[in-house]
Amino acid sequence: MIAKEFIAKWQASTLKERSASQSHFNDLCTLIGHPNPVEADPTGEHFTFERGAAKTGGGDVWADVWKKGCFAWEYKGKHKDLIAAFSQLQRYAIALENPPLLVVSDMETINIHTNFTNTVQEIHTFALEELDLPAVRKKLLWLFTEPELFRPGVTRPFPARPRTRPHPACGHPLPQGERGSEANPAVATAACRLVELRDNWLNPRDASEVELKKRTLTNLYNQRPQWLANAHAALDAAVAAAYGWPADLADDEVLARLLALNRERSGKPAVPEHDLYELGKPCCTEVRQ
Repeated sequence: MIAKEFIAKWQASTLKERSASQSHFNDLCTLIGHPNPVEADPTGEHFTFERGAAKTGGGDVWADVWKKGCFAWEYKGKHKDLIAAFSQLQRYAIALENPPLLVVSDMETINIHTNFTNTVQEIHTFALEELDLPAVRKKLLWLFTEPELFRPGVTRPFPARPRTRPHPACGHPLPQGERGSEANPAVATAACRLVELRDNWLNPRDASEVELKKRTLTNLYNQRPQWLANAHAALDAAVAAAYGWPADLADDEVLARLLALNRERSGKPAVPEHDLYELGKPCCTEVRQ
């Protein structure tokens, strides 16, 4: 299978997660030149679909695909919430021997979350259209053969209490370690990835002048393709992780936590938790001051 065939097949697919996930994964293995689970491990001991494990506290958990020492992979249907899928995968990673990479995909986007001990998390996002690029296919092969190549280069610091610095975009603080901006490489990686994806769409190779005139940020965000929504979701998840917060917080909860953090930094008395959600627009105004 060549890349263009893979892309065309899965762009057109309307199959649900259960019907499509194993077929998608097998096609991906063919595309990158790696044996699929049945070919590589007929017994399912180290590389298999539907890997089950007993979860702490009782009950069983399942990964859609698992490769020992490499990754656990969770599939969702097209346009489903990949942040929620990652949160789900995190909850039972230990039961799956805590693989170094946690992967979520809706068959249009593949998000690779690093899960190495004592490192800052990074997120690598690949849109379906990018699988035409040899460099992208090479990185996906690393998942199976050399997961260590995804290990982040920055070790997680262990200060008694993180310092903070103002975030330049909105004025509220982000955690900061001993090495300043290097302490949040996951945020930088996700932001740069978003910019890269947008630039690739704005200036595609071999596009005519007429086509380029149509490719504006306004038109892009009016269309809001799934890869763009997923890239923004990955950035949101990286920022949430920088705060040490869950990735699936509701907007009201995010605003409440930002207000509490802003008040703590400014020395103002804390607002009772039951009042935080009643502040509405003043809450947003104060966070941006």
